[in-house]
This record gives sequence, structure tokens and C-alpha cells, in this order.
Amino acid sequence: MKNLFKILILTLLFNFLFSIGERVDEIKYNIKHISTFSNITGWSNIQGVWKSSKNKIPIWDLIDNEEEVFFRDGLGKDNIVSISIFTIDEIPDIIIMTFVNKNGSYEFPSISSGWFHYYNMNTFIFNRNDFKTGMKLIDGKLTSIELDCYSFERFDSYFSEPTIDETENYIKTNIDKYLNNYKKDSYSSRPGNVTFYLDYYIYKNSIQYMFTYKVPKMKKQYPMEGKGIKKIKKFLDKSYYESPLNEFEKFIFNN
Repeated sequence: MKNLFKILILTLLFNFLFSIGERVDEIKYNIKHISTFSNITGWSNIQGVWKSSKNKIPIWDLIDNEEEVFFRDGLGKDNIVSISIFTIDEIPDIIIMTFVNKNGSYEFPSISSGWFHYYNMNTFIFNRNDFKTGMKLIDGKLTSIELDCYSFERFDSYFSEPTIDETENYIKTNIDKYLNNYKKDSYSSRPGNVTFYLDYYIYKNSIQYMFTYKVPKMKKQYPMEGKGIKKIKKFLDKSYYESPLNEFEKFIFNN
């Protein structure tokens, strides 16, 4: 009992001594939702015929000549729901972009049973100046934009699409992991941990595009392999997303 009492006294003394001195308040970030973009149509080249579907690159039933809705319960090859942009008042020279995709899986994959849908969100942090300078759209030319950035771990939501409040809270929870040395170092001088790509072609009043990214030490980009205009063209000849150019530009640049 005496030993326990001594331990408690020493613990209290230790905590007191090391609680004095410099007091550092927790930084409370003010996250601002700037805009969300969801006017996205996916296109897929099915044996020379282009087929489209809202917010996904469709899988096609060649026998019935209609979109496949049984396989993967109506999901396409890729299923982008929305793209959002956020800023942080306390760190004005960064832009945060989130991509929400719809996905699905079997609860019991060995017997293909218990299919359920879920949403996942990828989050990227860009230097604002790099973003503004790099995101220049060129009309009539197949172009690839490449930017270094930071990425959060993927956020999975098993009930519904993440709300704006949920996304803001997720950013608040994770931002310190990537920017804890922000005041000591220039953000733009530090290499990012992800390479982000926007491959696109502007056609009339629309932009045809695909967002991809590459993690260090990985040979493949997601969802396409390699880079370079020839490989990009080969990929975009098979599938891409399309949006009205004026809406896409307003979303990207008005922040």
C-alpha cells in the first residue's frame, strides 16, 4: 500500500512538473466547402459503339445490347459520384479536392453472396499556386496535367455518400498528419507523396477526361497503366468521363 502511495505521489509530481512551461493550444481549423461538381457522364467504347451512363463508365451486355445491371448490381467499371473542393482559412495557400466513388463488394465472396454498396473518398492536398498554374486547359489538344500533392488514407462509408459535414470533420482529423511542419517549411518546396494526373481533350463545348493518380514505388497508375500521350490516347479511346466545359472550368478555377 505504501509503495502504491509513493507511485501515485511520484506520478502526480511528474505530471505537475511537465505540465508547466510553454502552453500550446490546439489548432482549430476552419474548413470551408467551396463547391461540389457532379454533372459527370461516363462513356465506354463497346465494339466500336459509344455507350454512356450518368456518373459511371458503363459495363455493357452485348447479348441484350443494354447496360449491364445484374453484374455488380448496376455499377460500372468506374463510378465517380462527385468531386468537391475545400479550403482552410488558417492555411490559405492550399486547396483540398475530394473524389467520391460508389463501389460494392460481397459479404461472402467465396459464394458470391451478400452484395452491398459502399462509398469511398480519396482526398488530395494541392499547393494553391501549383494548382492554379498547372490546371490550364488547352483547347483542341490531348493534354496531360501532372501535379505533386499529398493524399489522405481512403475514407470508406458503408451507409451513404459522405456528407459535407462528415468530409470537413475527416479533413480536420487528418490535416495535421500531413501539414504539421507547415509553418517551418515551405509547402511547395516539399515533394508530395502522390502524383496526380488530369488527362483530357476539349471537344466543342465539352471536356473529355480521366483523373488518375500514382503512388510512389507503384508501377501502375490508377486506373490506367503508365503515362505519356500515346498511352493516354489509347486509354481515352476506350473510356472516359465527360462534362460541360463551362461548368467544369467554373468548378476548377472559381475557388
